Amino acid sequence: MNNILDLWRNVPHNILQSDDGPSYQYSAIGPDEIRVISLHPGHARDKISLSLESRSAAEAPKRGYAAVSYVWGNPKLNESVQCNERPLSVTSSVVEVLKRLRDHQDSVDLWIDAICINQQDVPERNHQISLMKEIYAKASKVLIWTGQHDSNTFAAFSYLESLSDKKKPKGHDFAEFETRMLAHVSAFIGRAWFRRAWTFQELCLARDAQVLCGEYEIGWATIATAFETLESRGLSQGVFRDAADCLAVSSRFYGKNLAGERPSLSVFLPLTRNLQAMDPRDKIFALLGLAHTHNLLDVGPNYNLSVAEVYTRYARAMIIQEQGLSILSSVMTGYQGKDLPSWVPDWRLPRRTAYLYGFDWPEKADFYNINMGQPGKHVLKPPPGNKLILRGARLCTVKSVYRGNKLIKALMNGESLSAAPVTGWNTFLPLFKRLLDSLSLPQTYQQTGEKPSLALLRTLSTNHLPSPEMITAFVKKTIKSISHYNDTNPRLVSPELKSKLEEAVKKCNQAYAKETDGGVLDLESFLYLCELAIDVLGYKVPKPRLSFSGTIGQRIFGTKTGHSVADYIASMAKTFLHNRIIFKTDNGLIGLGPDRLAAGDQVWDLLGGSVPFILRDASKKQQGKK
Repeated sequence: MNNILDLWRNVPHNILQSDDGPSYQYSAIGPDEIRVISLHPGHARDKISLSLESRSAAEAPKRGYAAVSYVWGNPKLNESVQCNERPLSVTSSVVEVLKRLRDHQDSVDLWIDAICINQQDVPERNHQISLMKEIYAKASKVLIWTGQHDSNTFAAFSYLESLSDKKKPKGHDFAEFETRMLAHVSAFIGRAWFRRAWTFQELCLARDAQVLCGEYEIGWATIATAFETLESRGLSQGVFRDAADCLAVSSRFYGKNLAGERPSLSVFLPLTRNLQAMDPRDKIFALLGLAHTHNLLDVGPNYNLSVAEVYTRYARAMIIQEQGLSILSSVMTGYQGKDLPSWVPDWRLPRRTAYLYGFDWPEKADFYNINMGQPGKHVLKPPPGNKLILRGARLCTVKSVYRGNKLIKALMNGESLSAAPVTGWNTFLPLFKRLLDSLSLPQTYQQTGEKPSLALLRTLSTNHLPSPEMITAFVKKTIKSISHYNDTNPRLVSPELKSKLEEAVKKCNQAYAKETDGGVLDLESFLYLCELAIDVLGYKVPKPRLSFSGTIGQRIFGTKTGHSVADYIASMAKTFLHNRIIFKTDNGLIGLGPDRLAAGDQVWDLLGGSVPFILRDASKKQQGKK
């Protein structure tokens, strides 16, 4: 008897099941109900079999279920599963997910959108999408399926775990080892799941999430900790690329209760701009479960509206509800679709530039406030239609522009995922000096009262400078290094070079003697050492018994602290100069602007805005654009 039962169990279930007969038909569900899958146990060769039942949204979490986060992929319904003993057509990606999640012995309760929502019923789809916030937030866990594993997966997961544990292998080959490992991590993060709009929301809402890649599994908390480690070293953008901003944002939400205050839609949209969606309207709809703005609008997910109608409707609503113009900073003039008004951001376009200030929620940081915190008395209320009427004042006009391509190229480090090399920094310094000279700035920059070199450095890095502690350590180490070099190599240092080095030590020490302003003098000392490196780059450093060769400029930045400071500034400059233009105005100010900016464009203070805006007279043609 046991042998007969064993034979019965080993017969593939797909032999016992048939796709013949009528397909599964969805029954209507109530407004407070969701459907949950009970995935039947089975083996690898068995056909997928499941039961689908309706549960009240309030009762479902008590019984427990796991919500699945995955990428739809090919939308063709070219596979079939048994649903309530009836065939149901699904995509191949759904079958792949269910096979991975199926248990050999027990049923598994799941929520997966492709099956639990009747995708052919638009009203139901609209309503169920509005419930997804609760579905993912109240799931016992969220299972993230990133696809089948490959040659990168094991190494990537292993290294992410070591970064999470803050373990750092020792030895002279560590840099080469780390570069290889980070390449594996970058390849894994390059998977489609990390670039989708819907999966971003699903992750942020999760209380507990596990990442599955073929046979391998890793906790999301491990990935988040590894990201923070790399971010602290300035490597997050290089490794995580387009996913970096979203990972930074998701870390603020993951595992937390979202019952309290949440960021507005205008905060989320710029940060998630590079995420993808099969339907462009989902670039907004996929965020409604996270942002608080939609609670104030009579606007829910509505797939009966066109893309232009959705984007325009939400842009107007954000301006009215937030009484601010931050959304205008996301307009990409010269690239936008012609179906949109000029003031409405086209979220179909990926972001061309790095987001300047990151994610400042829940602590609101006023990085820039052109109106000095004065409340505006004018109420922003755009009229229905495609026009936006605003009040403001012209501040100045763009006089000249400078492209940063050469500066970026000088800082590039090939395909390496490590920070920029010292040699790249030495190439950057002469270009920095040349740009500074071409701007013809006065000895004191009028806006801040500091040296023009410091003002330019702040501009190029958008004021993302190393910490005062890091710069102080660098300056002190460099002074000590220069003094030591003078003392130990008197016959190898020419009188001219000796004089310059002694002057550097004296000047920097004088700065420390009167240090009173929270690190500004350290910055000036740092810039002075940069200028010194420019002046003496041609001097070769002889080194009979030293481990460092090259020019004196390389010697200055050859210390560990030197690498840290130079790499940090180089990383920031590379990030924020990309697709931006350096400009100077007719009243002597400098700034960074979009790559379509041109001489003659005007800088305006618009009532309701916290930053100045670049405006162009639409009646005048410039660079072939209106």
